[in-house]
Amino acid sequence: MRKTVLVAVSLTLAFAGVAYAVSYKTGKYRAGSSTGTGVTLRIKHGKFDLLRVSFKETCESSNDSFDEPFAFVKGSDAKLKGKIKRTGRFKGRYESSAGVVTVKGRVKGSKAKVTASEHGEYTPAASTTHYDCHGSHTFHAKRVK
Repeated sequence: MRKTVLVAVSLTLAFAGVAYAVSYKTGKYRAGSSTGTGVTLRIKHGKFDLLRVSFKETCESSNDSFDEPFAFVKGSDAKLKGKIKRTGRFKGRYESSAGVVTVKGRVKGSKAKVTASEHGEYTPAASTTHYDCHGSHTFHAKRVK
């Protein structure tokens, strides 16, 4: 009797672990526009790859500020990818001389909540004015493939 209960409990935990591990669907996820504010990422088993993200950033100096579009697009040198935990949570970071882009979120079922942020510095050509640029946006993406 004791062995039967132990086997039953073990099988229950094993099946719960399998169901827990596949709490999201793989494929491409999108939110927003493909040319304006939006995000596209690819989700695979245990990993993600940010293909594109775009939103408005604010650039500020001691005397001036302005808003402009910011975009990160995956390229041969620009890659932002990482691992997805069993809980569906993920985060990643891309750093270049232009600044830092971070992404974090959670994927569950066919939906993903994605928060992207960026920070960088900008000095216009033929100018001594130094700008600190930053922005962030949260997207609610859905699986498209």
